[in-house]
Amino acid sequence: MQRDRKGNNQRAFQQVPRSMRRRGASHNAKKVPKRLRKRAEKEMRDDNTPTVNAKTRPKSRLTRLRLDKAKKLVGLNSRLKQSKKDKKEIHTDPDRMVDISRVPKSPKDVLKDPPKATTRFKKRQVQKTWLPTHLWHAKRARMPRPTHPLWRMAVPLEPSEKSYRPTHRAGSGRGAIAWDTSYISTISCVGAEEALSMMLESMGLLSDRKHDVWKRIAPKWKAGTRTMNNWAIDPTHGQTLLAPVTVLWCPRDSVESPEVIQTQRQIFLRVHPSAFLQLWNLVLRLAKEQSHHVSVEDLRWEIGSIEITGPASTEALSGVLKPVTNDPCGAIWNDLSRLSNPASMPYNAILSLDVLDPRLQNPPHITTKAFDDPEAALKLATLLAAWPPDKEPSRSNLFSKVSRHAASKALPSQKSINRRRTLAPTGHVPAPKDTDPQIPVILMASKSSYGDTNSQGTWTILLPWKCVDVVWRRLLFYPLSSGSTPRFGGLKQQQQLAFEKQEPWFPGDFPGTEAGDAWARTEDEERRKEWEKRPPGRRVNFQTLKLANGEVGEIGRGWTSDWQSLAEVDGAANEQDKNDQTVIFSRPLSSKFRQQLSSGLIPSPSDTGDGHTLGTIRITFLTRGTPLRGARIYTLPSKASNQNLQKWLALDPGPSSGISPEPQEKGRLNHWGTIRKHTVLPPENIDAVDIPGYDPAWDEERKQQQQNKSKKGKASLQHKSTEQPNISTGPLLSATDNTDPVHPPCPPKSHLIGFVTTGAYNLSQGRGTAIGSIWLEKYWKLSNVESTGGETGSGSRSPLRETGSHRAEQINKQRRNRLIVVRNSGECVGRLGIWEEVM
Repeated sequence: MQRDRKGNNQRAFQQVPRSMRRRGASHNAKKVPKRLRKRAEKEMRDDNTPTVNAKTRPKSRLTRLRLDKAKKLVGLNSRLKQSKKDKKEIHTDPDRMVDISRVPKSPKDVLKDPPKATTRFKKRQVQKTWLPTHLWHAKRARMPRPTHPLWRMAVPLEPSEKSYRPTHRAGSGRGAIAWDTSYISTISCVGAEEALSMMLESMGLLSDRKHDVWKRIAPKWKAGTRTMNNWAIDPTHGQTLLAPVTVLWCPRDSVESPEVIQTQRQIFLRVHPSAFLQLWNLVLRLAKEQSHHVSVEDLRWEIGSIEITGPASTEALSGVLKPVTNDPCGAIWNDLSRLSNPASMPYNAILSLDVLDPRLQNPPHITTKAFDDPEAALKLATLLAAWPPDKEPSRSNLFSKVSRHAASKALPSQKSINRRRTLAPTGHVPAPKDTDPQIPVILMASKSSYGDTNSQGTWTILLPWKCVDVVWRRLLFYPLSSGSTPRFGGLKQQQQLAFEKQEPWFPGDFPGTEAGDAWARTEDEERRKEWEKRPPGRRVNFQTLKLANGEVGEIGRGWTSDWQSLAEVDGAANEQDKNDQTVIFSRPLSSKFRQQLSSGLIPSPSDTGDGHTLGTIRITFLTRGTPLRGARIYTLPSKASNQNLQKWLALDPGPSSGISPEPQEKGRLNHWGTIRKHTVLPPENIDAVDIPGYDPAWDEERKQQQQNKSKKGKASLQHKSTEQPNISTGPLLSATDNTDPVHPPCPPKSHLIGFVTTGAYNLSQGRGTAIGSIWLEKYWKLSNVESTGGETGSGSRSPLRETGSHRAEQINKQRRNRLIVVRNSGECVGRLGIWEEVM
């Protein structure tokens, strides 16, 4: 016992928070924080931990020869290194630097090469390009394989530590989470306003914009105070969907002459890198077709971006981005520091600022603000309602190539920043200088367009490419009032938060587009390799899977969303289509079709376009279960099998249950009947728990219960032996003989209409949800067959009377049209769900 008491249950390097742990701390006390360093050294001495490093290791003969040669080389090159050092200090110190260089001219209408890598890291960027924050992410995040980059960039996938639930909390409940989204491509177009408007209209960015919100926003959008998000289409390929595009107009300069105002305007187009080449070729082709000259420039390597979301996102940004001058936009930005949700901002609002170098604002000046102050809340609400930037738009210097180049080149080195911080008084920031850079930024607030409108909004910060790392490092270490710092996320965290908001993520949730199909092929190949790595006894055998109606075998390939097999099941694929894996494609849907689909009515095929149209939907389970990627989506069984149809309809709790689409709230009581608590008693306080003592009567009661169970079992066996089973009425062990009321048999494969692209247990909703795609024409055919009233979307529908019975009948009918069955791949059990139209 004495020996165990002296033993340590936890080493010093294990007491460090998970995000700060390093492997070298287990054998190097210098890697441990100072408060634990002495304890770590003592533990290493007691355990005889080997602490030999490269400096203390005995030198071998070969090593001594190499060191002697290195010393001679150092002596020969000392003068050269000293001269290079002097030149470097002159260039990195703004006080000693004289800038006589010109802004490099960038070619128009051609793709630009990525920035040249340094000699040290040139070999690592042969097949890809690093983001500005790559060195920061490389030791904290999981990166894609060097030979398989994402979109020719080293995009972080996810943090190295477990972060699924912390991401959910930071994105919705407490804190903030940020991403380096510099991989989003930017295209600049300069030309006449009429020509630019014609280009946007030809790309479909101005289509389907007739609702009242757009009528109010359109003038502000062209004035440069709002952004616009819409899908771009390729008019030369049958109105094919390309990708969602964000459009920013550069505000008019107040000092320009009226002639210049009417002729030249500038816009930014921001698009996902998976669809950049398609959009680039489309913009070039449309620019040449305009009567006025339009110059197109590739700004992928000149403009970077950062996204941040969460309740503390505005607090973190306001503490890092300090305006240079107290102009109207700067004063508004300072007043927004109390904002807890960027979705409360005006629709797609923009703020243009010139901020100081965040490295000079260290230590940060944190002010304790009372967020429940009614006067401050009223002032903030008044500001958001009035929103002065709509009346006086300010032009951002980010649209100017000269300003972007000046801000990037004027950034001082970290050594000069540290020197100024050393000379500053303790607890004070360094005094500003005239040579300090002014970083132009554009702040864009956005909210969910498809999912929950009450969810957290997102801030997007546009800034010069070389200034991203400067802002990123200060942002991720800014202390929040909640007692933490903002988290960082990768590509998987973006998918997770989009899924929790029940909005589709591009390109993964948009099959039928070129970018979505490419993403699906990559994911399917990884799932296939993972399935093949398992031995035959440890993996699902898709060929022997028993489905409903005696069907054996999974529909298509089990590890993928096999749209080709769906077309073959329906008989829509001919001999030529069977060799083509892109049988079904997506295209923009008409506004008439969207209105009918959102109201739960059955549209006609004339509104959907051609025979191969996909629609994106969100699915909510009405029963237990968790949908997974690749799950099969069925319509309800036909009325011919009325028994199975009634079983599925019996599982529907009805529209009055409140299950859909509102999220489930966690109960206040646990399974013991006491109030839920997030904490438990520590081990030393176990005596506080009231544990009842032993009672001998418990044994007698337990024996009596066992005897009663055995008597009931014998009686049931005797009763079954007297019954004569009728084995001539049907086949033995038929797949359709499912008498379980909880799991009715799945519909046949002829009712298959789509697949799930993203599915999991939704922490925000408290149940299983999914994002999927369905074949709209096949859904229309199956729904039209089951329609008793013969109603279609052709416009011949007569309005129902607004009586209670008719209205209830209409609601039940529309809800029934939205009921579906979802079955995970490799399983034979289906789950009842309800779908809503997304796009």
